Amino acid sequence: MRAGLPAVPMKNKKYRIIPYPSEHVVEDMAGNRIVSCPTEREAQEYIEEILQGEAVLSPIINGGMDSED
Repeated sequence: MRAGLPAVPMKNKKYRIIPYPSEHVVEDMAGNRIVSCPTEREAQEYIEEILQGEAVLSPIINGGMDSED
């Protein structure tokens, strides 16, 4: 088991995958950043295997940019 992860599976947890041009960020539903992955598939696998939850893909907001042009 990896350090920092709960020993008991978290049932019915949902996580968001936020796509950016260079990465896919996994967030919990409170907006806390959990991890970033290079591909959407890796982000889904991380959620399913490590976090044991359900993945929800969010649309790219503002073209994946944090600030407006």
